Amino acid sequence: MTTDPFDSYNPGLDSPLTSALNVTPDDENDLPVIPRGFHCQGGAIKVTTMNDETVTFDVGADNGALIPMRIKRVWATDTTATNIFIVW
Repeated sequence: MTTDPFDSYNPGLDSPLTSALNVTPDDENDLPVIPRGFHCQGGAIKVTTMNDETVTFDVGADNGALIPMRIKRVWATDTTATNIFIVW
């Protein structure tokens, strides 16, 4: 049995992330949840933010870094990055 010594604490924005989901890029559908950030490796990733801005990041310099941005879609078109997941 796993115990959680912090289960009686309310999580805050500075709290560790507690959920993650692998993402398959999709030009038609938004993500099931707007996360606190995302992670990917290599290449480029095209995303739409929760405020409807669509941008493409070249993640070569930040390969494997967690990008703290709230996004609602990861596009298949123009995305070449791999190992994409969202966290919240």
